[in-house]
Amino acid sequence: LFAGLAMGTKYGGAFMMPTLALALFLGIPGGLRDVLGDRRLWLGGLLSLIVFVTAYAVTNPFAVVNAVELSKDLEFAGRIVSDAEGDARSWLWTLFDPKVAAINGVGIAFAVQLVIRRTWLTDRAIACLLFWILTYLGFLLINVRFIASQYLLPVSSALALIVAQPMVSEKRRLLV
Repeated sequence: LFAGLAMGTKYGGAFMMPTLALALFLGIPGGLRDVLGDRRLWLGGLLSLIVFVTAYAVTNPFAVVNAVELSKDLEFAGRIVSDAEGDARSWLWTLFDPKVAAINGVGIAFAVQLVIRRTWLTDRAIACLLFWILTYLGFLLINVRFIASQYLLPVSSALALIVAQPMVSEKRRLLV
């Protein structure tokens, strides 16, 4: 639902779909063969896609009625963000811009620590957050040349969740 609503406000919301697919995949116990053979994966994937498209269609009926115009709009948006002068290094500098460096820097340090400790192997939520950060940031680094810090908001939000996770765990431990 939220991926479809996000897509309705910014096309980057579509990048939530691979993370949702990963969450579905990780939510089913068993080995790869068991997971791929489980109807819940395919039914959940289909249902997620239907809800995504419905939420997008309800919030953007013009796009559904005028699919040709939507296609042109997506193409135009793609040209805007890819025809500028920025590059991957520019994104890295923006990631550590003084306005957002504190949360992004601490978040990246925590994320690296989670990878090194292999926490992502046992914590599905962490695996999904890290996957989201890598896929979205990867898209920006590879495809988007128009450098603007607001494009990093989804990454900063996910990094903030990673930073908050140990604090929430400690609070629960202290309250017990």
